Amino acid sequence: MAPPNPASARRRLAPTGAFPRTMTICDGLGGSLGLDLDCRELEALTFACYCLLDEMAPPGASLMKVTAGEQVYLVSRPQPSDSAICLEIASLYEPDARIRLTPDMARLVVALVEQGLISRHGLASSD
Repeated sequence: MAPPNPASARRRLAPTGAFPRTMTICDGLGGSLGLDLDCRELEALTFACYCLLDEMAPPGASLMKVTAGEQVYLVSRPQPSDSAICLEIASLYEPDARIRLTPDMARLVVALVEQGLISRHGLASSD
């Protein structure tokens, strides 16, 4: 039997917030985007996604720029010519980090990010 891994033991004994918690989303089309769930400002990213998905943005708006911590994301609604894809999220600082999502996948991804933020930080205040 192999001896216990000291790094693994330290990780189990460390406080909950001691290690970063990330989520990587892959779109099945070759795109991927990593999100740092320690960044509470990702709530702004989920809100931007909802605005474009639910047509809450001003008429004609198809792109929103969101700053979350040290990252900047572009959330956009592609041209209607590609009806399968309804939402694209891209990192401004990492041009290869982008995902293109169908309506069902977009809602699923936003819900998963929200759940990850809630489990990491708790419910947002209703002020």
